[in-house]
Amino acid sequence: PTQSTWGPNGTYGSTQGLGSVSSCTACPAGKYCTSGRIQGNCSAGFICYKANYKPNPVNVTDSITFELLGDLCPIGGYCDEGTTEMTPCGDGLFNGNVGGSGVFNCTLCPPGYFCKDLDNHTYPCPAGTYCPVGSASPTNCSIGTYNVLSTQGSSLSCLPCPAGFMCNQEGIANFNQTQYLCPIGKYCVEGCLLRTNTCSVCPPGTQRKTPGAAAESECSP
Repeated sequence: PTQSTWGPNGTYGSTQGLGSVSSCTACPAGKYCTSGRIQGNCSAGFICYKANYKPNPVNVTDSITFELLGDLCPIGGYCDEGTTEMTPCGDGLFNGNVGGSGVFNCTLCPPGYFCKDLDNHTYPCPAGTYCPVGSASPTNCSIGTYNVLSTQGSSLSCLPCPAGFMCNQEGIANFNQTQYLCPIGKYCVEGCLLRTNTCSVCPPGTQRKTPGAAAESECSP
């Protein structure tokens, strides 16, 4: 047969003896078609959605509908040979480039950021938390500590609660609030909840009538 008898590139004939071009079928997802036949899988690093005529399409669109037919694998994951959809890198991993062809293109999320599965972004770790390398979500600063800065990559960024305050919950960004003042009847040295489960009660025979005591000397008879 002459070349003119083949179906258009990007299509194939599922049976012999087709009577017209309209009888040709669009090349299936993950494949590429020329000369009226399915020639093989599309290459790793690319996605062929349908009707592709080469294994490595880059921004190939339908000339009438402008529908995207094939392109480089999107940011956020990788595309194996013949795939019909991107494989996400997974929690704690990220690929910031198009054209990923394997899991080796995924890298650990950088310190100070977290990377969620099925997502194409790195997110800054908020104040009150920290994110070591490869984090899928922020880690709260522990009870007795606080952190006013974002994008921190280590628990060392969580500082002991100052004297006069009791950081009695995880993930505190701003300790200087009424709810964290050392309670009436107690005094709170720096980081008191890091040492014990509670801050110190004023000694017998003394009292503290207002919150915020920072030392035993602030308990009065």
